[in-house]
Amino acid sequence: MGIGNWSLSPSLNTPQTHEQQRKTVRIAQLMRRNVPLMAAGLFALGLVLLLSGFSSVPPTDAAKSATGAGAWQELAEDLVKRASTFQVMAELGDSEPSAKLAIETQVAFENNKDHLKPDYARFLADITLILQIKPDVHVTITGFGNNPATNYNPVLLGKRVRAVQVFFAENGIPMEQIEAGVKEADEYEGPNTLLGKASSGQLITVHFAQT
Repeated sequence: MGIGNWSLSPSLNTPQTHEQQRKTVRIAQLMRRNVPLMAAGLFALGLVLLLSGFSSVPPTDAAKSATGAGAWQELAEDLVKRASTFQVMAELGDSEPSAKLAIETQVAFENNKDHLKPDYARFLADITLILQIKPDVHVTITGFGNNPATNYNPVLLGKRVRAVQVFFAENGIPMEQIEAGVKEADEYEGPNTLLGKASSGQLITVHFAQT
């Protein structure tokens, strides 16, 4: 049987075939040129995503900072509550999480001495236990009197201020985080009911704040 009636495929060596081959070569060349560009683009995209991830760090730190401030506010409120239970006048800070105690020397110290009474020492020790969990605490102890001194012993007042400072240091608060001194009654800021005691050397305030 002859093959004259068979349907044969066109020859591969045709203009159409050559055109198709040229297109294939051009596509391959374009791909070789564009692959580095695509890789660079992907790298840049990855870098942007990475940097955007780092940009979220500050809000996280801010959140931690806010949490720290909230914890300090709770601590200050706890200090005031404990002071109230012990019938010691105390108040919260106005512009920052802090607390201030008012120590009446006639109540806190032995008569004409710079030794704390046992019950008052226990109260301050209880306060100190709370503060030990806050390594960033700063304590400011201030005695008040008038100048010239009348109706009180300024030397004894200074010793009592020092005694309170030493007490906190011996109970876990680093000495470098405790500031102590004596001021005139005119610089006293607190309830007016204690102004008379501030003028007569019978008042020591203790301010607890975050450094």
